[in-house]
Amino acid sequence: MLSFTRRIFALILLSAFFGNANETIVFSFELQNNGGKITVFESESKLGYTLVDKDGKVEFECPARDKANGGECADRDNFKFSLDDKKEFLNFKNKKSTYLIYDNGEDYGIRVMTGIIMQYWKGANKNGSLKNINALENVKLVK
Repeated sequence: MLSFTRRIFALILLSAFFGNANETIVFSFELQNNGGKITVFESESKLGYTLVDKDGKVEFECPARDKANGGECADRDNFKFSLDDKKEFLNFKNKKSTYLIYDNGEDYGIRVMTGIIMQYWKGANKNGSLKNINALENVKLVK
C-alpha cells in the first residue's frame, strides 16, 4: 500500500497539473509488478490519468502537462477517452501505445499495447471504480 506521504505527493502533483484543488480521484490502484500507481481523476469536467512510480515520480500522464513532449496527450482540449457502456473498460491512445484500464469488480489493472507487444499490469489495493466516471467533456461512451 502506498504510504501516506506518497499519496499526498500524488495529490500535490495533480493539483500542480491542473492548478486548482478541484480534482476528484475516480479510480486508483497500485501495480503488482513494480509498486507504481495508476490514478484516473476528474478535474473541471474532464478526465485525466497518471502513472506514478514507486518513488512518487510521474512516469506518464494524459493529458500531458509537458506540451512539447506530450505527443497526442499534449492537447488537453481535444484528448479523448473511450468508456464502454458498462463502465468496465477505459481506453485511450497516444502515438506509441493503446491503453486499456479495466475494472470488472475483483479483476482490475491495465493493458498496454505498443506495436505488437502487449503488457499486462495487474492491480492491487484499488480505490473507487470506473463506474464512478460521470458524463465528462473528454469521455465518449461506446457500446
